[in-house]
Amino acid sequence: MKRSGSALSILLLLLSLAAWAIAAPTPGTAPAAAPPKNIMYINGVPDTGAVFLPDSALLGRVDERRITAGEFVETYFNAYAPDRPEQDSSGRVEWLNSMVNKEVLAKVAKKANRPFTFEDRQALRERTQRVLSNMLFIRAVLDSVRVTEADVKALYQQLGTEYHLRRMVVPGGQRADSIYRVVAARRSAWDDAYARYSIPQDDAGPNGDLGWVTRYNMTWAAAEKITPLKAGAVAPPLRRVHGFEIFYCLDTRHTEPPSMESMGSWLVSQVRTKKQFELADRMQEGVRRAVNMKYDSLNIAWAAPQFMPAMSTTQGKEGTPSIHINAVMPVIQPTDTSRVVARYRDGTLTLSRFMTEYGTIAVTRRPDVSTPEGFRSEIDAIVLEPYRAQIAVERGLDKDPAAVAAIEKERERILVEHMYQDSVESKIYITKEQRQKYYHAHLANFFTYAAARYAQFVYTDSVAAQAMAKRLRAGERGDAIISADSIAGRKRTGSVKIERENENTMFHQLVFENLKPGQVEVVGPDANGRIAVIQLLDFDPGHQLTFEQADHYCSDALQSEKAEELINKLLARHKKGLKIETHPQLVMRIRLVDPTSTRQ
Repeated sequence: MKRSGSALSILLLLLSLAAWAIAAPTPGTAPAAAPPKNIMYINGVPDTGAVFLPDSALLGRVDERRITAGEFVETYFNAYAPDRPEQDSSGRVEWLNSMVNKEVLAKVAKKANRPFTFEDRQALRERTQRVLSNMLFIRAVLDSVRVTEADVKALYQQLGTEYHLRRMVVPGGQRADSIYRVVAARRSAWDDAYARYSIPQDDAGPNGDLGWVTRYNMTWAAAEKITPLKAGAVAPPLRRVHGFEIFYCLDTRHTEPPSMESMGSWLVSQVRTKKQFELADRMQEGVRRAVNMKYDSLNIAWAAPQFMPAMSTTQGKEGTPSIHINAVMPVIQPTDTSRVVARYRDGTLTLSRFMTEYGTIAVTRRPDVSTPEGFRSEIDAIVLEPYRAQIAVERGLDKDPAAVAAIEKERERILVEHMYQDSVESKIYITKEQRQKYYHAHLANFFTYAAARYAQFVYTDSVAAQAMAKRLRAGERGDAIISADSIAGRKRTGSVKIERENENTMFHQLVFENLKPGQVEVVGPDANGRIAVIQLLDFDPGHQLTFEQADHYCSDALQSEKAEELINKLLARHKKGLKIETHPQLVMRIRLVDPTSTRQ
């Protein structure tokens, strides 16, 4: 089953991102003065409620189907970012027109009503399961939260204390726990631990100093760790999207908070977010109990460190942070993929199935499973979704109008896909002469990216790593060592990889800027104690592709041009029989802000 991320885990991630990064600024950077009354400026315009359109505002219509401002915002930010037009007036009009065109295609496809294949029915079942699982979360969690006056007053009382904080950011959970225990027990000074283990922080002073921080500058999750602290105390690690935070409280003092009236919406947002997480945890735990979920802690502890975080951050030149994407799945021996990581009422989850499910998630949306906590969360995502969908049906949520509409949208998508195959793709034929003409007209486009080919050996033993580095520096080639180990049946500790100029993985800067062919570098240990030995084998600065090498690129480009031409003709033909209206003059009054990154 192809997964773009589990239902509940994605919703929790979106909720957590809003809670972490938006519900309050990062500790230590906000002024001590009273904060503004939560007015957001969008494109320089204050969001007072009088300028921007309500979500229900009509932007267009295709027969009876309405296109609203709320739907415009939702579809825009749900789209793949590189495919979105700019947010200026022409880009917004372009997006509105694309929404109209999609509705026209949907009506034409529904009218044709091509029969579903087995694969279509399976895809619709999987989508229905996802929708119902999401709907359970929305109705049982998001819509069930009630914020009382007592809740708001209790939170307001916390605004009367300031905390002088230092913060350490550690990439791995096990390392963070170990550092916390050592520092909290005074077996190591904070400054020493910070210098040795913390990721550099642009928003903090020496040794992670954040200055005096109020409760307003904290999310509720951070506040739960920080507000109980006394002077000299250290808070247990706090999990972030990519890493863990440890806070050290140097001192506390009283401060006069802003008026309760000026803080009203912020107070309600914080309480609501906290209760949503509490309800989500209780619901998830209830499903675990219902299916008798049992984790195999030993196998999870063994498997988690095999995975590298899909995304990581390092400090580049001049302190600029760089994001590294790691799409490579771990290489695990067949005898180990049969390990059972969880057992539940109706079966077991093996490491093999875990890897299959995890591998279908888009790389940029893969959760970090390199710690036992993260690994267990992904087990929940894989195992529990069908049961949440079943609970949703038992509660009648399959008849919820929002769920019905989402499922119908998936059915429309499948029908439109088939119509495109029948009415567009099947009518396109590109000759060799056309492809050759395109190639010669676009020669500059057919030049390869520079590529670095390197050998990578990974160890947890520094002595073994240095021994391999010594062999490579003495003149041996990493690819020859890997090949010899494979032929002799020895356990492989290395692999040969190719890094291209347009990629940005963990060793990109090393192999493109630091090493020359034959040179060796030892990197690490990382947060999980792994040490990498890297040898650059070859470097290709890029070259012109021949026609034979570029033929399929030419074919793809010409097919795209022809497909667009046919789609436009199809749209023009069918629009004549539909009642279509649009209001492009309204697009600049749309509050075009990602709904997952604004305050509640």
